[in-house]
Amino acid sequence: MFVFLLLASCSVCAYAKYNIGPEEIKNKDLEHWARRLMHRHLNNMTAEIVKDAHLKLKHADKIQQEHKGSIGYELGTIAAGILERFLFMLKIYRRLSNMEDIKKKKEPVGQFTDALQAMLGTYNEIIMEKAMFFDTLKRFESIDPDQVEKDRILRLISRKPSVFKNRIFRRSGIWNPAEEQFDIID
Repeated sequence: MFVFLLLASCSVCAYAKYNIGPEEIKNKDLEHWARRLMHRHLNNMTAEIVKDAHLKLKHADKIQQEHKGSIGYELGTIAAGILERFLFMLKIYRRLSNMEDIKKKKEPVGQFTDALQAMLGTYNEIIMEKAMFFDTLKRFESIDPDQVEKDRILRLISRKPSVFKNRIFRRSGIWNPAEEQFDIID
């Protein structure tokens, strides 16, 4: 992360080395001071952006780890992959389906065959993900729902308590985490 921060700040400094503004600074000492101040400010802003992004990634990873075992998370991940591939196929189709461009021979034939191969590969990936979706659904249907609920309660009890919730609700089991709304098990 430090290397990324160093590279980002150097690139910002290299980009910002010219004095671009409504009017140039006449005094050379003042210009040097202003440029140094601007570089320091840009370095601090870059460091702040990198820290913020790193913190958000850590939060997203914790949320992902919390919901990783639920059926809703796994099926949602697979469904999102299917949707992403389908949208990729639609983008290719929209780009190459203009009949006027085909009549004018604006696009070379090789580009159409490449697009066809990409769409066929994506279609096969969708079929594989569809099979994974139904395999995951079958795997979760064979699990005992009572055991899943007991495991969920044990996970809640063993987890470090949240500082944002009332201790009484949390310890008595009244507080339900967000993963419950994604579970389909009856």
